[in-house]
Amino acid sequence: MKNLTLIVVALVLFIAACRSITSHRISSITYIEPNKSFELGKGKHGAYTADVKNAGNTEVEVITETIEGVQTSLGTLKPQQKNVYFVEKDTKVYFKNMGIKNATLDLWLKGESGLSMGYQDTIKK
Repeated sequence: MKNLTLIVVALVLFIAACRSITSHRISSITYIEPNKSFELGKGKHGAYTADVKNAGNTEVEVITETIEGVQTSLGTLKPQQKNVYFVEKDTKVYFKNMGIKNATLDLWLKGESGLSMGYQDTIKK
């Protein structure tokens, strides 16, 4: 009986590990200082979906930038608002803190798992 329990536990852990590897999911709580932006992707990656919740008390503008440098505002996430963004291959996404306090985002990414992430001074549009 003890061996059967160990086998079942090992099997469940193995299936869970395989599922997380194949689903390419990343989750992150991200803090953005005032007048700063958080960048997802350097423009050289596959497509992915970003499920984003503005968990803070300040507005955050969402901007995409193609590999050719063309920027497009996708709008502003109000505090506590959620949205899903479908990000095309080789496209950067910036989350720009529009407020005077730190912004907080809950990010759930599915698809491309090799995304670069980083902070920078506020981008110019």
